[in-house]
Amino acid sequence: MEIIKRGKPPCDRDWFGSCHACGSEMRAKQSELKKVEECIREKYEFAHAKCPVCGADFVLYPKED
Repeated sequence: MEIIKRGKPPCDRDWFGSCHACGSEMRAKQSELKKVEECIREKYEFAHAKCPVCGADFVLYPKED
């Protein structure tokens, strides 16, 4: 089999988010996230995390290629 364009396994996908409380910006690999959720109606994925700087909850979204 020939690979025409090499993709990324889902666990290697980059996710980005920013904390609304302190303004920190974060990047994480999908394998680092505890739970990825999907909004079926709007057709997008998201994940919740705690800010490592201030401890506030924030949302990450996958990078669109």
